[in-house]
Amino acid sequence: MLLLANYFLVYEYAVVARNYGLGLLLGLLYAMARTSAAPRLFTIALILGVMGNANVYAFVLSGLLALEYAWRIWFGPGRPAPVKLLAAGAL
Repeated sequence: MLLLANYFLVYEYAVVARNYGLGLLLGLLYAMARTSAAPRLFTIALILGVMGNANVYAFVLSGLLALEYAWRIWFGPGRPAPVKLLAAGAL
């Protein structure tokens, strides 16, 4: 709660640099979508796509978050160990 009442978030990001505020808002929406019980791929892709169009820094962050999400899907829990070893060997 204290983060949302911060000077930089309330005034600097929202008034002075509007596109940074949009990137931050979409980043927080992404975090909220990822912590839900069943994250939906379309919702997360839409949030990251719009976030990538906000500014350059949000573009880089959305790309990294998309890579992290893909990594979690491909190599996350529930995958057998030989697949992980084969993927690590291929890299």
